[in-house]
Amino acid sequence: MHKKDMDTLDLFNELMFQKFAVDRTSLIHRMMGLSVPAYVALFYIEEETRLDDQDKVFVRDLSDHLTISMMETAKIVDELQEQELVDRAYEGDGSEGTYVYLTEHGKAACNKQRCAVVKKYRHVVEQFGKDRLVQLLRMLEDLDKILHAEEDE
Repeated sequence: MHKKDMDTLDLFNELMFQKFAVDRTSLIHRMMGLSVPAYVALFYIEEETRLDDQDKVFVRDLSDHLTISMMETAKIVDELQEQELVDRAYEGDGSEGTYVYLTEHGKAACNKQRCAVVKKYRHVVEQFGKDRLVQLLRMLEDLDKILHAEEDE
C-alpha cells in the first residue's frame, strides 16, 4: 500500500474512532432505550409539530428527512409506537398517506430529554465554543454529502 493510501486509511479510521467515542458516551443512546434512528425520528417529529404548529408528520416526509426507505421508516415508527411515544393514522381513506403524531407520553418524554441534554451538555458547548461547534457541524454535513456522492458513483 502506498504512503498516500495509508494516510487516507489512517484518517478514515481516526474519523470512525472519534464517531464511536462520541456515540459511546452520548446521552442519546440512553434515551428511553431507543435506537439512534428512532431518537432522531422522534425529535424530528417533535420539532416539526412544534415549529410548524402542526399536529402530525407524514411518514413519507419522515422517510425523506431520514434518507431511508419507507420500510425502514415503518420499522422506526413501530419502535416509537411500542414505546407509546407516537401513534399513526391515515389521511382521508388512507390513499393520501399515513402520518404520525406524538402521544402525550411522547411530548412529555421529549420535554424531559430536552432539559436533560441542556443540563448535561451546556458546559460542553460553552467550553468548545458555540461558533466552533456550528462550524464543525457544517463541516460534518459537507463530509456527509461528499461520502454520499461517492456512494452514488
